[in-house]
Amino acid sequence: MDRDYTAAGFRDLVLNLRRVSPHTIVRTHLMVGFPGETEDDHQESCSFVRGLPLDHYSAFGYADRPSTPALDMTPKVPQVVIDRRLRSMRRLLWRQYARPHRWRPFHRVARTTQDRSM
Repeated sequence: MDRDYTAAGFRDLVLNLRRVSPHTIVRTHLMVGFPGETEDDHQESCSFVRGLPLDHYSAFGYADRPSTPALDMTPKVPQVVIDRRLRSMRRLLWRQYARPHRWRPFHRVARTTQDRSM
């Protein structure tokens, strides 16, 4: 997608942020089905997400947009494959997000404070 960062760089950034500011909330958006994405690419993305200490994830499927470089990129991933990969990614994200994380102390504090004020 012609981004100026790498997955490893993003992981390092998040881990460093957690180290210096553990209460900062970090979220990201993940796209599946970008033109040229293979099944191996998708599995690599899933592996990357496992254990990444983020507070919230959103996942969406690629869709052509006018006036973007990706519009003319090939090979396109069939919609049925995008839908399957999106379901797979969302299941993984749900498991990641639903389990308690040691890196989300703010959420526990916020819930406790809110419960006490009621």
